[in-house]
Amino acid sequence: MSESRWLQIAQPSGDDQWYQIAKVNSATSITLMSPYQGNTASGATSYTIGQMPLLMEDFQDMLVWKPLMIYYSTISKDTEKFRQFASLYNEKLKLLDEYAGQKTINVNLSRRPSQPNPNIFWQV
Repeated sequence: MSESRWLQIAQPSGDDQWYQIAKVNSATSITLMSPYQGNTASGATSYTIGQMPLLMEDFQDMLVWKPLMIYYSTISKDTEKFRQFASLYNEKLKLLDEYAGQKTINVNLSRRPSQPNPNIFWQV
């Protein structure tokens, strides 16, 4: 299972690019999803480990607007602010649906049709 964390080794020792962490082996060792392309770094090297959302950058603000909608509709009741954040959220949700909602991926790459699973019993 891959991590949702990323590593960036700063210049001048590193290449300043982000690499996804595949596995944390120990307190001093990690495995990257793809090979590191920069110079080999050791010693006192400046690095950053960060977590990145699965959403594309254009839609990451939605992660804040939904909790604000909930906050202004329940804890600090402010109808105007709730409507403001609901409008922003719903507008961006519509754009996300237009961009990614209709895209599907067929993972069956075989030429022959898939066989039904004999372990699934249909109830009539």
